Amino acid sequence: MSGGATPERSGANPPSPAQGAGDPSGIEIRCWSRAENLSAIRACVERFAADVGFDEERQARIALAVDEAVANVIRHSYKGQKDGPITLRLAELEGGGVRVELEDEGEAFDPCSIAPRDLAEVKPGGLGIHIIRSTFDRCMWKPRPIRGMAATLEVGLNSPLRSLPSNLSGRMPAAPSDTPDGTDSGHPHSTP
Repeated sequence: MSGGATPERSGANPPSPAQGAGDPSGIEIRCWSRAENLSAIRACVERFAADVGFDEERQARIALAVDEAVANVIRHSYKGQKDGPITLRLAELEGGGVRVELEDEGEAFDPCSIAPRDLAEVKPGGLGIHIIRSTFDRCMWKPRPIRGMAATLEVGLNSPLRSLPSNLSGRMPAAPSDTPDGTDSGHPHSTP
């Protein structure tokens, strides 16, 4: 992994980029599994997506989907534990687009075992899987060799923006919650 600041264990730590957010070739963010880090992660992801060339709507959707994925790690892999390491890598795809790699050292599980909730249910939580799958062209989760999970999410610059399911889009929050209990309850399984 590339160099960069490692988070301190005391107090809340903002994500620490290994490279400047203006470098479209790649960035690495390391932080602890704390919900208060979500807003800074969203800002870094949105800026990176802008630097790669996505329009404002796509920037916001990519940032929201990554927020959901990180919130899943906090909630499901670390079960709210605030000192679990999270590594997020952003890279530009050849031909344009974004590749997101997310790694944790929390409890590994089969993401296919977590089904998205029925969108007809009006209640908070469980929408992350829908948001992630409608945002990225390719989603893949796999257990890491020793502990935790590794996720790879990719979206091409020229990929069509898929609509959120109709009964979800009207209930999208203006800004995602910075709590792992906010809007998510599962990891998406692998999609082509």
